[in-house]
Amino acid sequence: VVTHGLFVEAGAIASLPEADHGSWGGAIGYCEGVRLTFDGTFENCQILRVPDERHLVEN
Repeated sequence: VVTHGLFVEAGAIASLPEADHGSWGGAIGYCEGVRLTFDGTFENCQILRVPDERHLVEN
């Protein structure tokens, strides 16, 4: 799931409520997102980030 920011975090947290959400880092920004792994249940969330030099705005 790639987003314009903000709401993707809520879906990722709801999908993996027991995960260490703090380890995911700061807010998801423009053109960033998450890759959720599902095999009957959600198993993993990989945060997809753009390189720092490509950020259009600061979160």
